Amino acid sequence: MGKTQSSIFTSVDGSGHFASKFSGRVIKMLIGPEKKEWNIHESLLLDVSEFFIKTLKGSFKESKEGLIEFPEEEVGIFGHFVNWLYVKASGGLKHLGTAEIRNEAEMLVVLKVSIFANKYLITEFEDDLVRVLHPYFERINSGGVKVELIPDHYSLVFGNTPEGSKMQSLLADQCLVQVKTRWLEPDVQEQVLEAERTSPGLGLAIMKSLFKSGRMRSELRGVKFYLGQEEEKVDWKKKQAQVPRPIKKPKRARSSLQRFITSDSLL
Repeated sequence: MGKTQSSIFTSVDGSGHFASKFSGRVIKMLIGPEKKEWNIHESLLLDVSEFFIKTLKGSFKESKEGLIEFPEEEVGIFGHFVNWLYVKASGGLKHLGTAEIRNEAEMLVVLKVSIFANKYLITEFEDDLVRVLHPYFERINSGGVKVELIPDHYSLVFGNTPEGSKMQSLLADQCLVQVKTRWLEPDVQEQVLEAERTSPGLGLAIMKSLFKSGRMRSELRGVKFYLGQEEEKVDWKKKQAQVPRPIKKPKRARSSLQRFITSDSLL
């Protein structure tokens, strides 16, 4: 008997078909001050975020009415989330790791969308955005891209995400790489100092990064580190051995007066 061929007809009643993900209640979402309307399947929202589970499965007004309003969010940023949500649900996307940022405008969009993902606890979406930004930073560090992070980018992320977020960790290391490899360039010095001044928490994030790795960074860690999927192994004994020991100064001969003061003759 030949090999069983895969089929979209996974069950007689259609319950195994991916279209079942798009059944059930549709939630009306009003975005931005203009209240742009989006209609999104509740099942998809519940699959990706604890925020939506609590909002739509609790006793809140949103659950009863099937209506959520995000007046402070940008329509365009929310649109990126909707695109990701439906492409992912249809099986056309494992993650965004193959996407490529082409310019500063796209980098800024990724930063803004990552803030949205973090705010509403959409962890998988946030991880995908880290996967997209990581290789872009690596191209910057290798000289393949001329666009750089500026103080406004740091303050945007550090001012709108909680301490220790994945994007904060990535940006802190990127700042360290710039300090390590390009500190002699006047523009870099100015940008790094301005970023540290205007971004609450950047200095602390940098110090934590230095503590974890035990050194200044000339390149980023692997992307799995920023996703919390692996720890960087540091050989602290080796690091300690690399630290130059202070040179002991020879003891100076004490004068007759010093010897006299410290002797028992004054007791």
